[in-house]
Parts: sequence; C-alpha cells; structure tokens
Amino acid sequence: MTENGELGMRVSYVIPADDVKEQTKLMWKQALYDETLLTLLRPMMTEEQQAAYLNPALGYFYDACIDALPLSGDLRLSRKFSARGDTLSVAVALPLPQNAWGYTTLTFRQEGSTTALVLNSATQTLTFSMASADGNQNAITGSISSVPAAFVTDAKTLQAKFALTSQHSETQDSDGTRHDDSAWTLTIEPDTDGAEAADLVTFEPITAELSLQYSTESREGAPIQLRVIAALHMAEADVGVKMALRGLCHDGFRHGLRPHRPGLRRGRLPDLPPL
Repeated sequence: MTENGELGMRVSYVIPADDVKEQTKLMWKQALYDETLLTLLRPMMTEEQQAAYLNPALGYFYDACIDALPLSGDLRLSRKFSARGDTLSVAVALPLPQNAWGYTTLTFRQEGSTTALVLNSATQTLTFSMASADGNQNAITGSISSVPAAFVTDAKTLQAKFALTSQHSETQDSDGTRHDDSAWTLTIEPDTDGAEAADLVTFEPITAELSLQYSTESREGAPIQLRVIAALHMAEADVGVKMALRGLCHDGFRHGLRPHRPGLRRGRLPDLPPL
C-alpha cells in the first residue's frame, strides 16, 4: 500500500554477482559478432585498438578481466507500481568490494523527481538525495545525512539540506564579441527535522558562489578573456577570489583535447592500447 493509502505492488529481484559476470561475458561475446554494432565502433578506434578490444580471439582475456572484477554478493532490484501499473519508484542495490571506509552496499533509488544514493556500512548510513526545485532545471534542492548505527554511542547524526541555483546567458556585441556568463550559488544549512537537537552535529550555514565570464571576438585567432570570481560566506568569515585570464587563441577551447587513458595489465595477459 502506498503512502496515500492506494493499493500498490512491489516486485523484487535478487541476482548473484557470479550470474552478473556470466551474463556480461555472454553479452560481450555476442557484441563481437554483431556486425551492426561493430560497424559503429570501428570508425571510433585505431586499427591497434580494434585488434585489442574487438578481437574474438581474445575472448579468454575478456573473460579473465570480467572474472577479476571485485564483485561478490547479490545485486538487488526492486520496483514499486501503482494499482494502474505506473512505476512509483525504482531501487538498485549493488554490493561493494572491500574498501578502506567499510561500505558494503551502494543503493540507487529513484522516486518521482527525487534521486537518492545510499551508502551502507556496519556502523553508519550515508544518504545523498536531490531533486529539481518545482520543475526548475536551474535549481536543485537536496539533503545529506550521515546516521550512525544504533550501537554506536560516540557519534552524532549529521543532517544538512542544500540548494544549488545556476544562471547562464549568452550575448553578442555589435562588433561581434561574444560573451558567455555562468554563475552558481550553493547554500548548505542544518536540517533538524526528525531528530533531537542534542544528537545532531551543529554548524553554521554556508554559502558558496562561483562566476565564470568568458568573452571572445568572432574573428579567427582572436584572444579570449576569462574572469573567475569565487566567494565563500560563513558566519564569521567571508573569503573571495578573483582571477582574470587572457589567451592568444581560442582553438584549444573549440577543438578540445582528448584525454589519455592507460591500457590494462593483468599478469601475463596482453597489454592493451589506450582508447
């Protein structure tokens, strides 16, 4: 039954990690013989990359890479439907490999316009949620919380709510100079709902602001100007930074740079070229 009293249905699936790996192997092998897919991928790779990543003869290597993934436990998927069959919420829980923070599960949950990520460990639950403010794509509201387990008596609960707003504008002067201005404002403040004040971490509200002002003339090789203004406002201190940059040419901004990603190495398996 839903929160408003209507009848609903929840469907849950439990998928062992080993089954996920086996299905991934099968899908990868099928992809290597899918000419429609290969036709799309080949123009995006060099011949060396094609030989390394799209080579059916290296099936043993791809299988070894998938088997080596540090994934164990069960993947859990649940969906909640209304009586009319509409999807009300979706949740996916992924087991995490051993890590320094002790988190064992990452859960992604979507309900309406609200998206939430939840990290669970034996001692605490960390939750981050956000949603567009009243359908406004330039404003996001959300919350962050860190709740200790019941048996942890020396830790307090952290609850905070935040709002992120952005503004973007593009203008052009009569001489052809183009201006792109962007500004973001982030506010973070305590959230005392549903908890005793004595059990909460206390802090003063924080406001952070960032402004980027980019301008360039339309002619080829024209210099660019970039102004960056950042400010941090707290209860007892305000910190601000202003910076202006001027470049000789905007070709780098127009064409962009392609990042380098190193290849994978595992034991005596072959080295792969970067994508």
